[in-house]
Amino acid sequence: MNKIPLKTFWDSIEQKLAARSADELRSILRGIAQETPPMGRQAFLDKLKPVGETSAAAKMAIDQEDLLTDIDGLASEINIAIKYAEPPEDRYEWDEWGEQDEEDDLDPYEEFVAPLAELFDRAEAAFDYGNVKLARAAYKKLFETLGLQDDYGRGMSMGDLIGVDGGEAVARYLRAVYETVKPARRPKALFEQMQQTRSWLVGRHSTLDDLIQISAKPLPDYDRFAEDWIAFLQEQAGSEADAWLREAIRLSRGAAGLEE
Repeated sequence: MNKIPLKTFWDSIEQKLAARSADELRSILRGIAQETPPMGRQAFLDKLKPVGETSAAAKMAIDQEDLLTDIDGLASEINIAIKYAEPPEDRYEWDEWGEQDEEDDLDPYEEFVAPLAELFDRAEAAFDYGNVKLARAAYKKLFETLGLQDDYGRGMSMGDLIGVDGGEAVARYLRAVYETVKPARRPKALFEQMQQTRSWLVGRHSTLDDLIQISAKPLPDYDRFAEDWIAFLQEQAGSEADAWLREAIRLSRGAAGLEE
């Protein structure tokens, strides 16, 4: 199934809510309640609160400086494990068909997968509740931690983190960079960080549209930035700059701009 971007998801929800009466919405909610398994009923009831009643507690929960400390702590544990990592006895094992399977590179670090995924979730919460400065710092540390490897090339990858969408994590980081940098410095800062993220997600190229779609809120000062972004990219060399320039022109000027 194709993944729906967050902005598209929220826009669709608002459209559906606007198109339904109060009685219809009650009927929909009852239908969801009937499909809830017995063990999930209390959790379902706990969610039936206006956002205003829960947001304050949520902000207090994620507005903690210990998120960065916890990331540093986990990185230190991983570095210790790397320091004392033993060489694999045999890089290959025989499978049932008599062929060689390469040893799982995750094995020595499997214990760190769940804690790292949880920290990614906390960084996402920081972003979702508007603490973009914390989210930016947290994501940068998390991706650096994820890139740690021992002398034998073993380590963790984004694919090992169950429930963590690497593309969305990068998009949140770049959006946080955008929102925490002064407007005059945004083109250069974003360009440098979009290049950096290529090493974080192999085979994945970030785009400006990723920043737009990762939040239900409009990209601040977008019109001004779009023109500055285009002007900046026109002075850059390379295939990446060319691709981002074409995207920027398409987003702001449409097909006519691309033709020109």
